[in-house]
Amino acid sequence: MLTLAVGIAVPASTRADDLVWHDEWRRVGWPEGVAAGSLVVGNLMLGLFPPETRTSGGRGILFDDAAARFFAGDDPDWRRFAQGASNYLWYGLELYPLVIDAGLVTLLIRQNPDVALQLSVISFNSLALTGVITQTMHHLVARDRPIGRACVGGDDDPSACHAVNRFRSFWSGHTAFAFTGAGLVCAHHRQLQLYGSTATSIVACAGTLTLATLTGIFRMVNNKHFATDILAAAGIGLLDGYAIPTWLYYSGDAKDPTGTALRLAPLVEPDTIGLALSGIW
Repeated sequence: MLTLAVGIAVPASTRADDLVWHDEWRRVGWPEGVAAGSLVVGNLMLGLFPPETRTSGGRGILFDDAAARFFAGDDPDWRRFAQGASNYLWYGLELYPLVIDAGLVTLLIRQNPDVALQLSVISFNSLALTGVITQTMHHLVARDRPIGRACVGGDDDPSACHAVNRFRSFWSGHTAFAFTGAGLVCAHHRQLQLYGSTATSIVACAGTLTLATLTGIFRMVNNKHFATDILAAAGIGLLDGYAIPTWLYYSGDAKDPTGTALRLAPLVEPDTIGLALSGIW
């Protein structure tokens, strides 16, 4: 009888006791919970109403037209591929910091629920923030997609010209979420060697940034967005995914999420057994 065993080899340096949330880093707390709930409600509310038409006609600005001539695909099969690929990359990069880094690697393989919780909450809030800001911009700007040119010109394609999401060009949601996910990977791996070495952390960051860039390119290939939509989305994604978490949690200035430095510890003395609560306000 032949038995095939498949497993994951984890270097000795990646034991759970080598992966710690440093004392000088801020921990997630009830403010993050309130923020998460508020952001989820905000996303749901904004998603109920389509943006009003403001900039019909699919007009580009700055270098949009030149970029469209370079990237936009004429082959329907190539455009369908770009559409599918951008969807898969969008979902994959959104889920990567939550499912792979926090769930699979940190919680299951390295068996560190504390760090897994920190990563999960930080990543979820960053992604939810990107969703709220992106949908807000869709409503404020309501920019027509590049397909708007053909619609105004008489090419009445019901699948595009009358789509509910036609006026959500600025900025690209796919690209914003992709760069938020990549930014989170870079922020977490810059501080924590989740895969056991600096080299693997660099590969994880560079790889996800490359895939996020491809997401934006594919959105232009499929004629869904202008180049300025992609660049703005990449900027907000890196802000939400990298800059804000790095500043708020990894800045090196330990901050208690409640605004106080509270500590609850066992109290054992010759005539007393109990809990001691201490704090700095």
